[in-house]
Amino acid sequence: MFDDVIQEDVLLEMKYVYDYVKIETAFPKYATKKALQKYSSPTLLFAAENDVFFPSKLIVPRSEQIFSNLTKTVILQNSSHMQNNANINKILTEIEYFFSN
Repeated sequence: MFDDVIQEDVLLEMKYVYDYVKIETAFPKYATKKALQKYSSPTLLFAAENDVFFPSKLIVPRSEQIFSNLTKTVILQNSSHMQNNANINKILTEIEYFFSN
């Protein structure tokens, strides 16, 4: 899940989540184009290349099929499910740019 050195506070947070939070074990059901037909807001997609749960090679094509308003897709290269500081900064920059334009 991690592609960088795991910081102690993040590791502790993950421990608390797994120790004290009842985690849903089933993945969310797939959205359909029909279910999203009334959704018209511009959409920004982030996908991690090596995400063990949601790999970009599956997420991007599926998103292109169901979102008619997919404005921008950012694939985080060499990245896993949990983001490192460099990717967090990239994500924040992309979000800021997306909402300012």
